[in-house]
Amino acid sequence: MDHQTDKKANIIKHITDGTIKIDSIQEFQAILDIFPDDPSLHKAFSDLLVRKKSFDAAAESYKKATDLYLHSGMILQAIASKIMEWNLSKPTNQDAWGFYSSLRKCNPPETPFKKFFEKMTYPEMVSILKNSEYVRLPSGKLIQKFGEMEENLYFIVSGTVHEIPSQSSLSGKEIVRKTPIPVFENDFLGKIYPFDKKNTSPSDVETATKSELIKLSKDRLIGLCKKYPDIEMRLNHLYQLRSDPDKDSSSQIVRKVTRYKILMNASVDIFHDESGVSPMVVNGTTSDISLGGICIDLETKFWNDPPLHLIGKTAKTKISLPNESLSLSILGKIVWFKQVSQGGKIVDILGVQFKEMPPKLRGILLVMANIMNEGV
Repeated sequence: MDHQTDKKANIIKHITDGTIKIDSIQEFQAILDIFPDDPSLHKAFSDLLVRKKSFDAAAESYKKATDLYLHSGMILQAIASKIMEWNLSKPTNQDAWGFYSSLRKCNPPETPFKKFFEKMTYPEMVSILKNSEYVRLPSGKLIQKFGEMEENLYFIVSGTVHEIPSQSSLSGKEIVRKTPIPVFENDFLGKIYPFDKKNTSPSDVETATKSELIKLSKDRLIGLCKKYPDIEMRLNHLYQLRSDPDKDSSSQIVRKVTRYKILMNASVDIFHDESGVSPMVVNGTTSDISLGGICIDLETKFWNDPPLHLIGKTAKTKISLPNESLSLSILGKIVWFKQVSQGGKIVDILGVQFKEMPPKLRGILLVMANIMNEGV
């Protein structure tokens, strides 16, 4: 990423995450003149118009954000923006059908939400949107408490949510919370299916950053599935992906091992099957890491289409401390790929599963993780 692009992304990120606060409609419009095609800025401007009680203008602005999200392949974010628009201005059948047609033309990256939503009929889509609730939460807000009944399905529109595995102490008088596990945009939370099972949450679930979610209650989904049986089929598929590591390893790796959410420089050599061909090299930063694997944020959109041909390829990951005083190379394989939105743009993230490491190598990795946790 060049310096100018990086600077632009940082400005947008600071505005959309609230670090830079703009409370003037005129000032925000001036920013949009500089960055006219960024959907997250248009959505933030829409939110400002709502706060200023300019509801008609806000509805039009949400519509613009929706169109830009769709153009970027970000269907979950587009749907969230459309829900906000329709909360302000009731859609006509023509409006709803137009949005449905636009969704059908969109070619989003592979995400859990896409797997749930793709190929829905028009009546199914309208019913899902009517029964969805848009939720906006600050950082540190508890979504689900350990031991409570799971009653809602959440799709993460923006931000990061932490699942914090918890258990009762031996005395039963206190709750022991373990290392938080990050869950990112376009993933989902809430074990509500199969409907006949009553599940209690094994974790405290809380926002790690300012976050936006789409919420579907279990009760409403049961009613929708009775009316539209294909919705239940898609729910079943969604949860099968979560439970079957051979079908979708992205969530499995994140959830099954203790991870450190630390930032280190990383490069990955991805080896081809043919001998004599130089490996593909990609660079980025770690978003979280464990003894079992690593998530690497490439900080840009490296591939136009999901590189499914790379899944299963042997990879050598090199990680290093920011001052490069210590580095480590670990063999593994590419096990998943996903695209998420950061500051209104799509970026690529790779999931690498490590091969079994000898004790010495494991020790060095733990030392690096501890150094980063304490601050270099």
